[in-house]
Amino acid sequence: MTSLGRLIFVDIHCRHPKSLSSDKPSVDSLSLAFENLFYMPFDIIENYGNTLHTLDISHNKFSRNLQFLAEFENLTSLNLDHNNIDDHTVFPHMPKLQLLWLNHNNIEELYPFIKNLHESVPNLRYLCLMGNKAAPSYLNGGTFYDYLQYRYEHLEQLERY
Repeated sequence: MTSLGRLIFVDIHCRHPKSLSSDKPSVDSLSLAFENLFYMPFDIIENYGNTLHTLDISHNKFSRNLQFLAEFENLTSLNLDHNNIDDHTVFPHMPKLQLLWLNHNNIEELYPFIKNLHESVPNLRYLCLMGNKAAPSYLNGGTFYDYLQYRYEHLEQLERY
């Protein structure tokens, strides 16, 4: 169950003033952060799936079942920080997504995660993995050598795909 009793925050960016006169306003960005969600409410998908470009669902409980994201056809930016995403999570096909935040999840191994991600999100330009075991840093106990090795493997895998 979620704590989302009703939608209390929608960031409306109207690019075309005519859209305000329709029954459903054109919504470009939506934040559902800190809502204790482990599934996406159907009414959110139904009302905003076609119009959203930016979705923030950080600090929730999403895990391996992310198929609902396929309904957000125009997403270019997705924030999934602080969820339960792991290296076995498979993303649906999201051809327009360019920016993906996955900081502070449970991703321990880059391979095959990066390969699967590239197949699902072919136009990804920016990927943030800080705070995951697969992305060592001084902040999570990694050494400088671990960090360099990670950067090398990460870049090598991305170039390969």
